[in-house]
Amino acid sequence: MRAQIDDLVQFIADAFTKRIKAGQHLDYIFSAYFSNKILYELENGSIDAIYYPSVKDGLTFENLAIKPHVFDKTYYLAEVFEDFVVQDLESGAGGYLFNGISDCKSFDYGSGKILWDKEKIYQPDSFMKHIKIAHNVDID
Repeated sequence: MRAQIDDLVQFIADAFTKRIKAGQHLDYIFSAYFSNKILYELENGSIDAIYYPSVKDGLTFENLAIKPHVFDKTYYLAEVFEDFVVQDLESGAGGYLFNGISDCKSFDYGSGKILWDKEKIYQPDSFMKHIKIAHNVDID
């Protein structure tokens, strides 16, 4: 029985530390399954959040899963940032690189809207035009 429990615990640990290939979202199935079990069934559902390593980021960052009602009761939105990712971990350069576009601290909480200040853009018009054309995105 002890060996079976050890094997089960190792299997769960492996699910949370499994290397995930780009585009293979089904590789998350076991960690998602166990996260759901831990949050909603273990200890009669009394666990509010779990914290585990991010495999995608080489175990250097962590994931935090919080039940929605706990998050809503505990936290409020204070600030948002809009960035354009110009380099990611898969590039082989060793990290992310962002070009900041804007930030905002004004919200209409009732309607769930961010009240962006259109005059507060950090990048020059030439950069914004390039991003729109190169990536076919509408960032007005």
